[in-house]
Amino acid sequence: MIAMPPTRWSDLDLIARYEHTLRRDEQRLGLSDPAWRSLQPYWQQVILLLEVYRQIRHADHPISTDVVDALDAGHRWLIANRWPSRISQGAA
Repeated sequence: MIAMPPTRWSDLDLIARYEHTLRRDEQRLGLSDPAWRSLQPYWQQVILLLEVYRQIRHADHPISTDVVDALDAGHRWLIANRWPSRISQGAA
C-alpha cells in the first residue's frame, strides 16, 4: 500500500468532486484526465476504486481493462476475488 502523502486542500476538493460525480454516475473517469493525473498516486488509487464502484453499481459489463490495469496489484486482487465475474480473464 502506498503511504498517504501530505495533501493540500485543493487536492481534497478535487477528490470530493470526483467522489460526488462518480458515485452518482454523472461522469466516467478518464485516465488521461489532467486533473486526475495531477494527484499523488495514493489519491489516484482512491479515485480508481471509486470508478470501479461506479462501474459495478451502474453497468452490467466487466470493469474496464484500463481501470483494472491502473490499479495496484493488491486492489486488483481484492476486486477480482470479490467480483470475479466483473474482471476480464487475464486482468487480475
